[in-house]
Amino acid sequence: MKRVMIGGIGPLLKFALIGYSFVLMMACGKDKDPVVDVTPEPIEVDVYVTGIKKVAGINRPFYHKNGEEHMLPYNGNVSATANDIFVSEGNVYVVGFINSDLTWQYLPRTAVLWKNGVIQNLEMPRSTIRSEARAVFVSDNNVYVAGRHQKPKGNWVACIWKNGKVMDVTDGSNMARLYDICVLGNDIYAVGYEINDEIGTQGKYWKNGKATLLENKHAENIVPNQISILGGDIYVIGTGFGGEGQTVQYWKNGKQSILPSKPAPVNYGQAITTEGNNIFIGGTLDNQPTVWRNAASLNWSINSDPSIDAELSDMKVLRGNVFATGWRKSGKGRILWVWKNGKEYFSSETDTHYTPTGLFIVGR
Repeated sequence: MKRVMIGGIGPLLKFALIGYSFVLMMACGKDKDPVVDVTPEPIEVDVYVTGIKKVAGINRPFYHKNGEEHMLPYNGNVSATANDIFVSEGNVYVVGFINSDLTWQYLPRTAVLWKNGVIQNLEMPRSTIRSEARAVFVSDNNVYVAGRHQKPKGNWVACIWKNGKVMDVTDGSNMARLYDICVLGNDIYAVGYEINDEIGTQGKYWKNGKATLLENKHAENIVPNQISILGGDIYVIGTGFGGEGQTVQYWKNGKQSILPSKPAPVNYGQAITTEGNNIFIGGTLDNQPTVWRNAASLNWSINSDPSIDAELSDMKVLRGNVFATGWRKSGKGRILWVWKNGKEYFSSETDTHYTPTGLFIVGR
């Protein structure tokens, strides 16, 4: 198989979790009572979005709370990226990386965790030359960050930081990367890939460091993006990169399902979350945001003008309400876009250029 080198493919990827005592923690399936009725309930929420804003041609990290923008500080005359966001007890956690230069290119140098806009320390193994952070999760006041690091002449090693202390997930024999993390009780779940020179990009999830290979019926390059747990079952969403185009795929306990679509260069599986007994999937089909419930498309016309490119970056569900974020093309820029139940909820000014990467919803 032809190996696919993956740096910052597609929209930058993300997952956060929602908690159920004002901060509803549903994405890891913490609901104890199955909820069959998915009729949206009237709710009031705070909506957090993170990602990249292009400022004077330079990628800068940000997060929004209900449309109020907070630019995230860092040192160095370089660009930087925010990849994920999690809110716990009023504290806002964002992770990403500081780039190696000012270009838009994916050249990570240093993994970053911001807490309420202040950079926190992430321990690096000795001789680390590059690192990145992709996802953050908070459980029992412990802060978990999923990412990777690299030493000179070595492969990228997938790792998890717990309260700033690094723990390796892979041994460095293959290039590896984590995209998401989820913690339930004493169990730590992570999802990502390893690249085998002979086979290609292999999607995997890890439970407490033990890897499970994701089924790959068509010998594609598999890139998982998010993980969700429901009733002991492990769900993963991702993208298959085959010869004719890309496909949105999901896995239940490692078994593969491919959602119907026509081959296209912009098909991405971005987000997966659970509520009650329902599995919600968010992605992009042929340059248009799409949402599925239990593998059936909701057939929402999210973008009123499908001739305009748009993508879904992340999605959360709260009491039957589906919130998602992404971007819609506007001239030479990109509008930051949040929608609720398929209808526009918030959008930025038309002369902006955003790439949102993560979403978090807090019920009031």
